[in-house]
Amino acid sequence: IGRSTLLRGRIENVVGDRAVIAVEGVRIKGRVAEGYKVNLGDPAVAIMRPEDFSLEPLRTEYNVLEGTVEMTMFIGLFNRVGIKLGTQSLKAYVDRDVDLRPGDRVKVYISTDDVIIFPSTGWEEVEFEAVA
Repeated sequence: IGRSTLLRGRIENVVGDRAVIAVEGVRIKGRVAEGYKVNLGDPAVAIMRPEDFSLEPLRTEYNVLEGTVEMTMFIGLFNRVGIKLGTQSLKAYVDRDVDLRPGDRVKVYISTDDVIIFPSTGWEEVEFEAVA
């Protein structure tokens, strides 16, 4: 999976290979991982890669996640930004020229195709943020 954010929530809707997971009061639409099944009300995880986030709305169907900047770190061609969503956090890579500081409110956008949803079974002890 590589560097990723893992957000925990519950399944609110399932249609075919698409599902909606509620995370910290936010509904995130994505695709169910191939070979897996989720049902309404199931605990689940949404996996997102930091390079798939954008600070601008996308041309495809997308999710909007809004939170508070926890940290920023310059990493060559981009800044790695930690964003707090309630009790959980995500990491996004943004253009290095964007001036974000801890405490700033920020919206990030991610395509529904870039959100992979898994049942939570097997992910109980995984903490991506600790290593990503």
